[in-house]
Amino acid sequence: MELLNKFDGNGHCVYFSSLSIYYSDSIYALHKRAMEMRVRNRFETSTIVRLGNITWGSNPHTIINYFKSCYEKGIQPELQDTYRYLITKDEFVHWIKFIRSGENDIMNIPGEFIHVKEIWRRVINGEY
Repeated sequence: MELLNKFDGNGHCVYFSSLSIYYSDSIYALHKRAMEMRVRNRFETSTIVRLGNITWGSNPHTIINYFKSCYEKGIQPELQDTYRYLITKDEFVHWIKFIRSGENDIMNIPGEFIHVKEIWRRVINGEY
């Protein structure tokens, strides 16, 4: 929030949010909702990009990297009977090209809807 307040509101802001705002009331999802509202209220124009879980990068808090860490440590994580959205870097780059500066827009980029047990299987098979 502090970082957003440092920017001039006359420009176009692209904010990366989460699809979890639709299905979760976690602290993370509540924060993302609040930040989206702040972006819409502060900037002349904005694009809110709501993503599923990314399949690349080094953030230890993504499901992929959490599962990788568990696998490397020989730990079996609790695999809930639920689904998550996974987005590849290629798909992300494809959709980001459609951002239009000067317009207010919301982009939902879900990627693949996949069961958590299948994500774990792919991690242990080295697919991520």
